[in-house]
Amino acid sequence: MKVAKKVLGFLAGTLIVLCFSVAAQPPPAGVDTILKALGELEESFEKKDWGAALTVANRIDNELLDVLVASRLEAPLLEQALVKVKGSIHEGNSIKVEVNYILFQKRFVGFLDNFTFEIYPVFELVALSLDKAKESAEKSNFDEVANEMAETGNMVKEAHGHYQKSGVTDRELSEFNAKVVSTIKAAKRKNRDLVTQELKVVSDMHASFLARGQ
Repeated sequence: MKVAKKVLGFLAGTLIVLCFSVAAQPPPAGVDTILKALGELEESFEKKDWGAALTVANRIDNELLDVLVASRLEAPLLEQALVKVKGSIHEGNSIKVEVNYILFQKRFVGFLDNFTFEIYPVFELVALSLDKAKESAEKSNFDEVANEMAETGNMVKEAHGHYQKSGVTDRELSEFNAKVVSTIKAAKRKNRDLVTQELKVVSDMHASFLARGQ
């Protein structure tokens, strides 16, 4: 799977999410279901199990419709992104699926700003992505390390305001993103020792961010 597309998406910066909403509200149950399904979807298309990937994407589609109805929200760009994910799954195009998935993920993270959470769920998604990057590094799967770190960078950028509310400064977030980029570069060079070193720094930084929000 090509890593360049995903890395480019991270380096390009944050996309604007078009979402017409009412005041922040508790999330419908389907939001949690979608969050859990994202990892399942990614795992399916990375294995090129297109049937399973389409099944999960359809489940997300149904849940998203229920969430929009229950919360009285409209999110046309989010829905369009999911249509693109499903279309690229139908094509069996790994590169397109990866690009469209990360677009949907970014827009869904932005969509979560419509809801109030006791613990912002993206924090956990970032921690899981970092865990996957470390597992991939142990297997010397450097493309996947770069992919997971690009996802990490995207999610942290989208959740910037939430990290600030937990007491994380702009400078700390900039330093974190710089470390994400350096980890991606080390992964592209397939420098296992440096990847391991950088991942530890990034993981420790994120753990300190989470500790402030508890």
